[in-house]
Amino acid sequence: MAFVEFDNVGKTYHMGEVAINALHDASFEVEKGELVVIVGPSGAGKTTLLNILGGMDDCSDGKVRVGGELINNYSSKKLTAPMVLPILKHFPSRKSKEVGAIKSLVLKPVRATMSKEKRKGSCVSMLKTS
Repeated sequence: MAFVEFDNVGKTYHMGEVAINALHDASFEVEKGELVVIVGPSGAGKTTLLNILGGMDDCSDGKVRVGGELINNYSSKKLTAPMVLPILKHFPSRKSKEVGAIKSLVLKPVRATMSKEKRKGSCVSMLKTS
């Protein structure tokens, strides 16, 4: 079983009567420790895909599994810190530049109700222990 699985995942945003298909029928698998690069033109759905994977957005269609768990029905509270940070422990190395990049990626979405200092402390603590 792959560590990350997207099975026919789609995301449609609704703005009044207008429907915007930001991601359509995305299917792929990523094995633990595998390096993946996501490329595509502007508007192709790269950010939407990463937001769904990171638990910052939900999908409209399809199934998303991380570590064998179906995350589609997780509450927004369960998706933010508990989903994003445990994924970091699967990074094969933690060079200081990589950790800096990871911290900058996760500080904003994690526990947005916390102060910036408290979020930073929480993220750095979790990075050190995983």
